[in-house]
Amino acid sequence: MRLAWFSPLPPVRSGISAYSVDVLDGLRHRHAVDLYVEDRVWHAAGGHLHAGRGAAIVPLAGPWQLPLYRAYDLAVRHDREPYDLIVYQIGNAPCHGFMWPYLLRWPGLVVLHDAAVHHARAQALLADRRAEDYRAEFRFNHPGIDPRVADYVVAGLEGSPYYLWPMLRTVVSRARAVAVHGPTLRAALAEEWPDTPFTTISMGVPDPCDVGGTGHRARDAGHRATGCGHQAEVGALTMSTFGLITPEKRILPILRALAAIRDELPALRLRLVGEIDAHYALWADVAHTGTGDLIEVTGYVSDEELAHELLQADVCLCLRWPTAHETSASWLRCLAAGKATVISDLSSTVDVPSLDPRHWQLKHTEATAATVFQPGDPGRAVAVSVQLDDEEAMLRQALRRLASDASLRAALGRRAREWWQGAHTLPRMQRDYGAAVEWAAAQNDPAWTDGVPAHLQPDSSAWARQLVAPFALDGGVDILDAEPQ
Repeated sequence: MRLAWFSPLPPVRSGISAYSVDVLDGLRHRHAVDLYVEDRVWHAAGGHLHAGRGAAIVPLAGPWQLPLYRAYDLAVRHDREPYDLIVYQIGNAPCHGFMWPYLLRWPGLVVLHDAAVHHARAQALLADRRAEDYRAEFRFNHPGIDPRVADYVVAGLEGSPYYLWPMLRTVVSRARAVAVHGPTLRAALAEEWPDTPFTTISMGVPDPCDVGGTGHRARDAGHRATGCGHQAEVGALTMSTFGLITPEKRILPILRALAAIRDELPALRLRLVGEIDAHYALWADVAHTGTGDLIEVTGYVSDEELAHELLQADVCLCLRWPTAHETSASWLRCLAAGKATVISDLSSTVDVPSLDPRHWQLKHTEATAATVFQPGDPGRAVAVSVQLDDEEAMLRQALRRLASDASLRAALGRRAREWWQGAHTLPRMQRDYGAAVEWAAAQNDPAWTDGVPAHLQPDSSAWARQLVAPFALDGGVDILDAEPQ
């Protein structure tokens, strides 16, 4: 099949950018894939505007030497030779904003990485001074909600509106089919939009133990390797987080837990692997908790450095709230590295066998009379999970036990890697994608939903009408609709 692939791609620093490269490595052998990107990726690859080049559209070389085009080129190329399927990688981040005009005009397979796109869509519209269009889209996505909620976002107020009202209807209603990364999310979305075809694709991540052989060298050397290539402090116990450093990663509760147990565990250190989000005052939280001497921040790390960082961690903290119900690639990388992890107890993780640190029994087992008196085998657990309503106390209990019990860390790490091998490897994800694109290509394009905002519907003459409006004839005659004389 001929596929058009819309996604952030390197050098964009996005988890989905790296994810897309991994997926393409599997699809390129079976399908003819053309890549469509925003201008900054095009220019980084050496591209220029088409001025002076005539009608020809010449691609650049993208990842895996696949043809790389500007997003603007899709209209002409798809008209000349229609693709069998267009794939849109959609997430709740600004780097996905360039795809929206295309997915609304040319439906395809939407791979939905977040079950909320409110942040990204609001930012794109409001940055373009389109507040009324944003209000119209909010009303369309959430018709039963007081439309004045949108005024909070227009006023620049952050917080719950983004998560309580995810603004998914626009995307889902214009998709030929939708793929997500978890069965729980798929079931919830399919119940809300029964007319849209949904499927599940298992998310896969690379094996950090095989990246350039660095993982095996680190293990064979008899010490924990760090991203800088030197030995970790002797006797130190490293707890690590991975990815963009944001409040949603529950950094403040982690810092409070560390502050509470630091005297009991003087060797404990927290390593934050990633960049600090521009909107997060991390160092204010560090100062408030008095944990400055326990913290290290690496800044952005390359894939090879990330493999080192994963292997040098003793425990990985993969918490999240609020959440867009995304599948955490950074958590899956920790599982692949064979690490003990601490996660938030969310609806999206109920299928993960995990330990409750209040009593160290297995959570989320089948609720039968037998399990009340005979809880599930804790030896099945692949992680430790903490509840939001008792987060800090459970974090303290989890960190105390994991820091002092090497055998528990090893057992959790061993089962974590087995969980990754069974469900989240790259070959598994690539196989799922192969099946998904074949299935989605056979689906029909959707009709426009009733009540869709006018600015979302295609009107090829809209800009022309706006240009000639100042010259309208008396009586309100539309010169574009006037009969030729």
